[in-house]
Amino acid sequence: MTKPVRSAAESPRYREFITARDRALERLHFRAQLEIGDLMRQYLSRLAGIVAMHAVKGERMGLSAISTSVQSALEREMPGTIQAMWRVVARLRSHAWLLAHVGEAEAIGRTLGGPAKYQAAQGQVQAAMLAPNPAGGRWDARIELALQRINQQVVAAVRLARVLGDSPQEMMQRVQKALPKPVRHATPPKELRRLREAGALPPVKALPRGASAGVVDEATWNSMLADYLDDYVPKWRGPETVFDIDVDREDLPAGAGFQAVGTPPSGDLSEWYGWEVEQQMTQDFVGQVRDGQVTAANENGITDFVWVSVLDAKTDECCTWRNGLTSREIEAQLKNGQHRGDDCRATVPPAHFNCRCVLSPLLKGMPDEPPPDFGAFDEWLNS
Repeated sequence: MTKPVRSAAESPRYREFITARDRALERLHFRAQLEIGDLMRQYLSRLAGIVAMHAVKGERMGLSAISTSVQSALEREMPGTIQAMWRVVARLRSHAWLLAHVGEAEAIGRTLGGPAKYQAAQGQVQAAMLAPNPAGGRWDARIELALQRINQQVVAAVRLARVLGDSPQEMMQRVQKALPKPVRHATPPKELRRLREAGALPPVKALPRGASAGVVDEATWNSMLADYLDDYVPKWRGPETVFDIDVDREDLPAGAGFQAVGTPPSGDLSEWYGWEVEQQMTQDFVGQVRDGQVTAANENGITDFVWVSVLDAKTDECCTWRNGLTSREIEAQLKNGQHRGDDCRATVPPAHFNCRCVLSPLLKGMPDEPPPDFGAFDEWLNS
């Protein structure tokens, strides 16, 4: 007798564990965005200092000379910031993929009531970390390109200020308007218990204990746990910032970015900058999470998934028709030309930037009654 195939999302064991795991993933994402935003504020503060210096002495320099001098000074600030930002991105990529991957295997095991497996050794984690930027190309090159665009905007503002005969203060105001603006973001709720004191690294272990087993990169696992347990305290958010970039704030659009199940759209607000690197980092984070999930499912013989869309006024048409279909059904409909106007070829999320869709693996032999409880997510994570 053939065992029925059902969506894992039908299981309360799966839903409970995945919801908690997604909240933990969002904490990792939020922490990385805070750190990138802090590095950005430091960079912009340095740019403001450079412009302030040239605004005074520039009165004795020609238009071409001051433009060249400002641009040269700005470019000297870039290498250190590029490397610092890339380290944050690389850490988030490896942490997000690892937790999504191992967490998916654990959720599958808890759903089926039997052991699931995962393979998250150093090679697999490093491959996730070194994958291309979602917009194409290497991540460090994308960061350099984004910073270079900001530099060009600053130089253009300085040149225009000189042409119009602006005062030093007017030049500074013109430059500030050309810089990226901070965006307010809702802080993820701290609902998970912290079983260890903040700042204390958990002991090295081969793998978390639960309904799954496999190989895990210990150094990355411990680094991920440290990021999850500790709160990042911004270094460039107070009076010690010499050149504070005081510009208008913008609110985060509802539904933008990755939002864990159960995360409210409002709450305590933190700020980072709505520029292209942060947007790409959010999209990349979603991609790493989905890739970790799919890879874990594949390692357990699962090759088909149900596409689950968030249906509201903001849902793209490409996600609307995919809702409730399996990966194979989506692939078949794309091949037979049912959706010729849809340029998206995705069979699993994300389908586009800011895609909020999730996926649920199709499982054989899922029991009608939930298996025994293996304990809460945070107990498993800190076991």
